[in-house]
This record gives sequence, structure tokens and C-alpha cells, in this order.
Amino acid sequence: LIPAMLVIFFLLGMERVIYTLKATESIATRVDKNVSSKLAFVADCISRIESNIGNILIKRG
Repeated sequence: LIPAMLVIFFLLGMERVIYTLKATESIATRVDKNVSSKLAFVADCISRIESNIGNILIKRG
């Protein structure tokens, strides 16, 4: 039960990180397109990792 709760908190944290990255990305778009694309790539990687973790947990659970 406790590991599941930790994972839920972790995923909520990741959600916040992605949201922050997207907000930063929209600001960066005005400043520099190159930075923007890098941030978008990072956010995409994080969301892929997040969904993989979710899938693994669903299979185990």
C-alpha cells in the first residue's frame, strides 16, 4: 500500500514538472525557438517514461 502511495505522489510530482516545463516552453518560444524545442523534447521524454511506469504498475497491480 505504501509503495503505491509513493508512486502516486511521484506521478503527481511528474505531472507538475511537465506542467512547469510546458509553461517554461511557452515563455521560451518568445525568446528562442531552439530552447523551446529542447524543452518540448524533455517534456515528451518525461511523459513517455511516466506512462511506461504507469503501464508497468497496472500490469503488476
